[in-house]
Amino acid sequence: MQCLSLNDRLILLGLFVFMILFLGFTFFIPIFVLVIFSAGLWLFVMLVYVLLLADGKIEGHARYSKKNPAVTIIVPVYNSMNTIKKCIDSISKLNYKGKIECIFVDDCSTDGTREYLSKIKWIKLCKLNKNSGCKAIPLNKGIKLAKTDFIVCLDSDTYPEPEILNKMMGYFDDDIKVGAVGSMILPDKNKTIIQKIQFFEYVMGLGLWASALSAIHSRTSMPGAMVVMRKEVIDKIGGGFDPGNLTEDMEIVMRLQRYGYKIKTCFEAVAYTDVPDTVKKMFIQRERWYRGRIYNLLKFKDLFFSSKNFDLGFFGLPFLFFLELLSVVLIARIVILLITDAAKFFVVETTVVSVSNSFGYFSMQLPVVSPFIVLAIVSYLFMAVYYFLALRAVKYRLKGLDFLVILINILLYPYFITFVYAESFVKEMIGVRSKWVRVST
Repeated sequence: MQCLSLNDRLILLGLFVFMILFLGFTFFIPIFVLVIFSAGLWLFVMLVYVLLLADGKIEGHARYSKKNPAVTIIVPVYNSMNTIKKCIDSISKLNYKGKIECIFVDDCSTDGTREYLSKIKWIKLCKLNKNSGCKAIPLNKGIKLAKTDFIVCLDSDTYPEPEILNKMMGYFDDDIKVGAVGSMILPDKNKTIIQKIQFFEYVMGLGLWASALSAIHSRTSMPGAMVVMRKEVIDKIGGGFDPGNLTEDMEIVMRLQRYGYKIKTCFEAVAYTDVPDTVKKMFIQRERWYRGRIYNLLKFKDLFFSSKNFDLGFFGLPFLFFLELLSVVLIARIVILLITDAAKFFVVETTVVSVSNSFGYFSMQLPVVSPFIVLAIVSYLFMAVYYFLALRAVKYRLKGLDFLVILINILLYPYFITFVYAESFVKEMIGVRSKWVRVST
């Protein structure tokens, strides 16, 4: 069960007060300042990418290993009959040049998953005696049983492409400080609006920007659905995954950073995963992500402004953490502007109608460009450019419904995700306990 200490909750309370004061301050500054500030955040994100691209340091491309070391694939399993067959099939089709060992750790499934796995001879099945209620404990059990130098953590609802290991393992060849390599995770299905919203969300977060952060050693998280790690490094950083953590994959990434290890990303290595099929399930999953993010940023607050990892300490953590906090304030300010502008428009139109009825003539008004429209348009233009860069990086061609969904992601999704983040922030601040919940099919 995840719950912050009293001291950390007081820190969040202080940040909450700061956000309220900052929101109040925005009412006393010209709107063009907000426009410049909001646009500047997006411009800075793209500037980091463009500078790295010009310098030839953008990562994410496949790196093929000359050594092809043996790996152990560890799959934690709980009531996974809807996905386990497809997962096993994708593992069997892996075209890796090195040796592969497979360990499935069943967390007391009750839907026939354990019995199904028992019939497959080429995998090693470990059966837990008591349900752990999280993913970390089965993963740690598999890590202890593994005999190879490299560990592949794979979710039971995730399906790696055949060449994925060949593309990822080369990152370990030349640098012993590389502790983990993440892949590009994409939704298994990309047809409905809900699926496409998540598809573009994954492309934005796990492709271009993740690679840029990887290049400057500033990754704060990595999707645990498909990741490769050095086994000896896991021992050196104090053991495996944290069972009491909502986002155990982020926690171990932060711990790797604390010990000076590098996190790399290969967006050309793709694994497909099941995603929530309703807005309610999306909300539950993202609440877990953001609560885990807030919890881990406070757990590893010693890394902020740490000279041991200058890029992470003085850029990655401060920029990303405060960007999220200020984004909540900016979105709240935009909503207030929208409501204010709508109210003014209603009053003006009502007055015009009243005057027209009394004196028998129609009044023509010049269009007024509202502050909300200015702020929104500038921000949306920068977001659209960022989408273009990210989709170009993964060579994705837009078609049909994609254009509508991108508009939804640009115009509406920021409000949804900001609400999730704000709600998660408040829950962590007041000490609401939470547990790991699975929401995919």
